[in-house]
Amino acid sequence: MSEHLEYHDEQSANATDRDSRGRFTAGNRAAIGHGTRSRDNLFTFRDCITDDDIRELASMLLEKAKSGDMTALKMLLTYCLPQPAVLLAVEERRRHQEEQYLRCGYYNY
Repeated sequence: MSEHLEYHDEQSANATDRDSRGRFTAGNRAAIGHGTRSRDNLFTFRDCITDDDIRELASMLLEKAKSGDMTALKMLLTYCLPQPAVLLAVEERRRHQEEQYLRCGYYNY
């Protein structure tokens, strides 16, 4: 039991770098973030690429995937297919709606 109390005291000592809502306080190195330079670089990069550039790059990626480049295929499928968690959420919503319809008598089997 004393080990638990020691752990709790250690945890309380480490909690001083956070405010009452659990956010990092000023002066904490973890609270620094990326800053505005990263954001500015992202906007600069986005301004340089047109929609036609993106279409051309997507076409190149598709051709590489079709020719057997597994890295290109993986990248293409990663960005074009919904992630499994999204699919599960959609399926769960469909089941929930079906249960509601059954309870209300919309399905007449």
